[in-house]
Amino acid sequence: MLRQTKRVVISVTFLLAVSTIGCPAVRPRTIIYDQGNVGVVGVESVGYSGSHQAADGFSLAVGLSTISRVEWWGRGMPGDTTPNELVIRIFEDDGSGKPSRHPLYAIPVGPANRRATGGVTDYDQPIYSYAANITPITLRAGIQYYLSIVDESPPAWGWMESSDIPGHGRRYSRYGDGTPWTAADRIDYAFRLRQ
Repeated sequence: MLRQTKRVVISVTFLLAVSTIGCPAVRPRTIIYDQGNVGVVGVESVGYSGSHQAADGFSLAVGLSTISRVEWWGRGMPGDTTPNELVIRIFEDDGSGKPSRHPLYAIPVGPANRRATGGVTDYDQPIYSYAANITPITLRAGIQYYLSIVDESPPAWGWMESSDIPGHGRRYSRYGDGTPWTAADRIDYAFRLRQ
């Protein structure tokens, strides 16, 4: 009986080992940039034309400059069930320390896996976490880029501020595509980039 049990265990172990040959190991994606400490204030960052847009700067390290997942936090209106139509945009620097007027990448991600966190803003608006897997994009290491996330659907979506004070750099805002960005205070938006 003992010999038969050992034989079964060895057979199962062998089958499991053979069945995983050639399968890639599942591992968590490496965080390559992190401003994910969520505060309680959400700043409006909505659609493309004639409305407020927000951006925040980031720079990636050598060997960690390919983005395949973006995570961020935002606020909604109480009772709102309208799906967001979010677009992740990445801008280059315009040479003066601000985002360029036109994005280098624009990636529609729809509702982007929105999940309630259970938290609320200082105005009792629900806080959501968002995540989107994207086709990997590789940026140049050590170069300043800017992340902007806009929502093409009403009502207004707000990007949450990070609780890191002071922030890593400045945030930026503008009113509509193609217009210049204005530097704001040294508070960051809450987001995380993964390889």
